[in-house]
Amino acid sequence: MGVFGKKIVEIAENIGILKKEVPVDSDPLVDIPFVQMQGRPSRLPLTLFGLSTCGFCKKGIQYLIDADIAFRYVYVDKAPEAVRKTAREYAKNTFSANLTYPFLCIGTERYLSGFVRPAWEKELQDV
Repeated sequence: MGVFGKKIVEIAENIGILKKEVPVDSDPLVDIPFVQMQGRPSRLPLTLFGLSTCGFCKKGIQYLIDADIAFRYVYVDKAPEAVRKTAREYAKNTFSANLTYPFLCIGTERYLSGFVRPAWEKELQDV
C-alpha cells in the first residue's frame, strides 16, 4: 500500500469508518500489580478486584483457592490511585458496571459482584 493508501486508512480510522487494529494480546490491566494464584487453568481468565478489609473479598479469594482455580487479584485499597482509577474504568468500560467488592471478572464476558457462594458456584462451573 502506498503513502496515499495509508493516509486514506488513517483518516478512515480516525473518523470511525474503519476500526483501528488493536493487538490481540493487549491487556488494559497490564500495569496493575496483581497477585497471581496458581490452580487449574480456566477457559476464561479470572481477575478479582477486592479490598484488604473486606470479609466477602477474602471469602471469594478463599473460594477460588479451595476450588483450585487459577486467578489473579489485587487489593485496590492498597494500590496507588492510578490503579484504582484503571480498575474503575475497566469495570465501567468492559461491563458497564460500577466497581463493587469483590468484583470478579470472568474473561471480558461476565462478572460477579459481591460474594454469594451459590452464585459463584453456578457461574464458575463452566470456566
